[in-house]
Amino acid sequence: MKIKLSKSQWEGIGKKAGWMKTADAQATERVRAAIKTSQTTMSDYWNKTLNQRSAKSSMVAGSRYDMGPKEIEQMLLNSEWELFNDPSIGGGAVGFKANLPGFMGMISISKLGPGEKVKLDDRKGTGFFSIICNQKIGDPVNYTVILLGPEGDKEVVWTFFPGSPTPMKGIPADASMNGKEITVEEAKKMGFEFAKVS
Repeated sequence: MKIKLSKSQWEGIGKKAGWMKTADAQATERVRAAIKTSQTTMSDYWNKTLNQRSAKSSMVAGSRYDMGPKEIEQMLLNSEWELFNDPSIGGGAVGFKANLPGFMGMISISKLGPGEKVKLDDRKGTGFFSIICNQKIGDPVNYTVILLGPEGDKEVVWTFFPGSPTPMKGIPADASMNGKEITVEEAKKMGFEFAKVS
């Protein structure tokens, strides 16, 4: 006697037996692998990224978590991730989402006065500027997005943050201008639309 099973029945048996992983399990494994690769192959950048997201670090800017860098790292590694698509994700990045709360850290510069001062910032050494304003922390959100992308022949973490991505333009950084104060009007002329809260 032959037993015929449908594809979904085979998948159910495989998941229970452990030889077929769910899409979320594959996403989680992929994110964890990229974090571990980032820890070893680009540890300086990885540590700067963790510190920039920690409200307990002097490097904090933009979106953040109310915990230390090592706590953030463990939170990311211990989370369950799922694929996340958003029109703001581009440039070869792949997005994933997990239920990790934090605080948004971006605001539209149209909400700032034209003469208000902002600072050019490339603290992670990406080669691109963002701008920092003297505004209070943003709204709380209940999820985190992590962006993975290639670094040579490996997949690494490009960035992560609470909430959804904000469309950003790549404004090339000049190291001699890092930390320079400019007006919001000057920032708009350079092409900036959003600022990170300090």
